[in-house]
Amino acid sequence: MSAGLLTLLASVLDSVHRAVPAALAAVRGPLRTSPSEAVRDAAVERRTLPVGRTVAAVATLALAWAAWDRYGRKSGAHEAVNGAMALCLTLLIAAWLLLPLVVRPVALLSALPGRLLSRCTGRLAAANSGAAGRRVAAMAGPVLLAAGLSTMLLCGNAVSQAVDTTQTAVQQHNNAVGMRILMTSLLVYTALGILNTLLLATRQRRQEFAALRLAGSTKAQLLRMLGWESVVVVLSGLLMAGLVITAFLAGLSARIAPYLTAPAPLPWGTLAQVAAGCAGLGVLGVLVPGVLVLRVRPVRAIRSAE
Repeated sequence: MSAGLLTLLASVLDSVHRAVPAALAAVRGPLRTSPSEAVRDAAVERRTLPVGRTVAAVATLALAWAAWDRYGRKSGAHEAVNGAMALCLTLLIAAWLLLPLVVRPVALLSALPGRLLSRCTGRLAAANSGAAGRRVAAMAGPVLLAAGLSTMLLCGNAVSQAVDTTQTAVQQHNNAVGMRILMTSLLVYTALGILNTLLLATRQRRQEFAALRLAGSTKAQLLRMLGWESVVVVLSGLLMAGLVITAFLAGLSARIAPYLTAPAPLPWGTLAQVAAGCAGLGVLGVLVPGVLVLRVRPVRAIRSAE
């Protein structure tokens, strides 16, 4: 096994080690909140980050700069790739921590399709997403981590193979198999994080849905509203991941340029599949629990939350 692959494996394991606790943290918050408290929090949310999360975000940004500077003092193609991946990983964690602060403008931008294509349910979904920034941030966080980590690994592996011209056909095949195994395990972890978070966040809104049903909304209208809300969640996560990946690719391109005779081909087809997979999981994670919640009679749902 080549030194580049060993480095890549170590980076992936470190990514999983950091991503899994982050996904679990996103799940624990909604799990400890009762349905009535969730509705009250959605109505009046604090607009500032908790102190602990703010300190963690600042520390993570400082760590990102320190890692980028440390690897910048070393020469070599693999050091350039590792430095860019370390930067991307820490920036993804910082973006996840800062999501409650920046998700409101991102959610408003992501809600434009619903506003333009649906006069009622789309606009209601946009209003809900704009008023419940913390809920949208909790639901978009796993999408951000899944898309960002997968893209980082795929792009880092493609560039590593482009700069390491000494690999034989057998080594390249073994590396490809190892990447598929690691990507499968990573996607399973992140998929569970996405589905669990979206499931809990949606089921805890059963009192809100019951009130809308009693006010005259139909199940079909609420499902359409949830569909537009899932679009907001997915686009918010993908947009934030896109910003981090843009910084990652820009830094990687600048530092790897001296070691490449031609630009490294990136796996755009696979990246599109990753984005589509994250989007599909996000939509299903909202709609499936929504269907289950709407099967409960409105009066019974309100009584159970009292």
